[in-house]
Amino acid sequence: MPQPEPIDPGKYNFLTVMNDIEHGRVRLPPFQREFVWSPTKVVDLMDSIYKGFPVGSFFYWKADRKYVNLFRDIEGLLLPPPAQDQELFFILDGQQRLTSIWTTFKGATVNGKNYSEICLDLNAGAEYESGSPEERRQIKVFKEIERDNDTFISLRDILSESTVSYDEIRDLLTPEKKQTLSKARDRFRNYPFSVVKIFNLELEDAVEVFQRINQGGKRLTRFELVAANCWSESFNLAKSVREFNERVKQRTDFGLVEPITFVQAMALVEFGQCKTEHELKLRSEKVKELWPRISKAIGDAIDWMRDHYGVIRRDMIPYDAMLSVLACYFAQHGTNVPLEHKQWIDRWFWRSAFSERYSKAQTGQMANDTKAIADLINGQIRLPDYPLTIKKDDVRKMKINRASGAARNAILCLLASAKPKHLINGADVSLAKDHFSVVKDPNAHHIFPKNFLKKELKRPIEDVHLLPNFCYLPADLNNKIKDRAPSDYFADFERSNRNIETALRSHLIPSGKDSPIFKDDYSLFLDERTNLIWAEILEAVGEGDIYNSGASVPGDVARLAIDEIEVKLRRAVHDSLRLNLDEFYWKKAIPGDLQAKIKERISESNRSKIVNRIDDPLIRLQYSDIMDLQKIIDKNWECFKDRFDSRESLKSHFLALKSYRNPLGHARDMDIVEQKQGEAAVVWFRRALAAPVDASQSTSVTVESSRKEPVDQS
Repeated sequence: MPQPEPIDPGKYNFLTVMNDIEHGRVRLPPFQREFVWSPTKVVDLMDSIYKGFPVGSFFYWKADRKYVNLFRDIEGLLLPPPAQDQELFFILDGQQRLTSIWTTFKGATVNGKNYSEICLDLNAGAEYESGSPEERRQIKVFKEIERDNDTFISLRDILSESTVSYDEIRDLLTPEKKQTLSKARDRFRNYPFSVVKIFNLELEDAVEVFQRINQGGKRLTRFELVAANCWSESFNLAKSVREFNERVKQRTDFGLVEPITFVQAMALVEFGQCKTEHELKLRSEKVKELWPRISKAIGDAIDWMRDHYGVIRRDMIPYDAMLSVLACYFAQHGTNVPLEHKQWIDRWFWRSAFSERYSKAQTGQMANDTKAIADLINGQIRLPDYPLTIKKDDVRKMKINRASGAARNAILCLLASAKPKHLINGADVSLAKDHFSVVKDPNAHHIFPKNFLKKELKRPIEDVHLLPNFCYLPADLNNKIKDRAPSDYFADFERSNRNIETALRSHLIPSGKDSPIFKDDYSLFLDERTNLIWAEILEAVGEGDIYNSGASVPGDVARLAIDEIEVKLRRAVHDSLRLNLDEFYWKKAIPGDLQAKIKERISESNRSKIVNRIDDPLIRLQYSDIMDLQKIIDKNWECFKDRFDSRESLKSHFLALKSYRNPLGHARDMDIVEQKQGEAAVVWFRRALAAPVDASQSTSVTVESSRKEPVDQS
């Protein structure tokens, strides 16, 4: 029996094409893309067929019987499986058009769209038939509309094989409309579809033909091309991604992971690059091998971003690319993350967002960061320092109801990662999507309500949706707030919640009796909340904290900052004296009256305990107060002059720190001048103490004794 030619072009009418699909002779191969055409595109296709315009050729591959069970169904079409003894053709090109025609022919519902509502407009059809060439070009004869069987007739009913159904509709029409309807039916039934059949191909060859056809037409996404390129009988990447997303959907509110994310992660792990050329180098066996590792790593990256950065949903990630890059870390290292690795990942995440790192040359930056991750795993730790592109004023002007890019999303993540508290009951606010309004809803989450700003404060609409006015509010609080003034509803919350200040701070809302929320001062509120948000940004990217932001510093934060400075001061004093004198510096370097005072404090503190004599000078320094440390530094100025500006400057900052600390320790009001001087002193000491003691800078202080045994330092 002679073999058919490798390529057989032919023409087939409408009913022949539909009959082949109806009986399972023409099916989709498993590497084909999903049906994605909208009803609008389908309407245009039907309009083209009606007018006799060419709609392109369909390419069929005649498959061997061994592939009879490899077809893929489209949900909702309910096509029969191919019979075991009939010819089987797979659609290599034209599936969107063929599926559109079939769904309309059957009036099917696919992806929630009812294709029986694609109707012939009989009035438009009559105008088309009688119009001039110019008029015809302006007329569309099909619409997506509910049929009424008078003016709008469903194409499903026009093409129905049941003449009874067709005749019932036709008989009720006027003669003119009957004529238009009959012409439409004839035009579709007699339309010559071009079908090119391809023979004598194995599956791998058919996949390559499919890829080349669609690559030339640029109709497939990168993921679809890769999925087709690496498809095999034993592994289907597209199906695996769908199943992964279904599992994510069942256990989280994260949403769908973009399919290309998996491909990028695979290419980065395999090649260290994820340009299209590298993605298309992935082969079926390698993809099958990588899938368990990469899919787990992407799941781990989702969990990490949720737990550490407040990324509750995928649309909150500053850049989708960051998920692929972070997955590379987990794919190569696993989930046991050392502290130094966490510090690097944290800095990378926030710096990438606030430097808009992936806004340009994205694949190149992904490759660079993947290499940096490999270096990190190999012990080469250098914290990312990408320059920031966002300023504090940008935060104040940012809009919540617009897609403001990576920085906006990163700020939403910062607010979420602060573990916001319920403003009445103090419980953690659940950030699951069913517990608060959608972030992009411009009418939700306002601290100063929309109508209050417009009607009472007469603010322009562009001021309403500023990001500093955004807050993660549960639905029950939104209902309580409505259009009330902040001073009114926050006063209610304060009466109900003894820990309202803690709750406010968890949302980065200015707190305390002088807070602008209790004065309904929107401009001051925007300034102060911007400062608090900016403080979080500075801390996240490693450039400071609230002391560098201009925001008011809460008392407990100030106490912690002063305690930290005291600890660092004692260490700096100890290290400098030990380096410049020797480890037995106590009697030489500590003023005599201070030695006696510290000895007394040690005795008083340990009166009820049996303790050995304390010889370690660092431990003894723990019994010194702030001004004691100033005296020690002043006595040994040659050892400290390279670290601090001058004796006078040092003393003034010590006094400011002391004046700042005393009211904090006794919970009393602080003079605003003392507060600002104290905050400045904290910043000054932090800078001075940032550098470690440098042995190369030690002074040549004469040491009277080189004894190796400790002397009595009591």
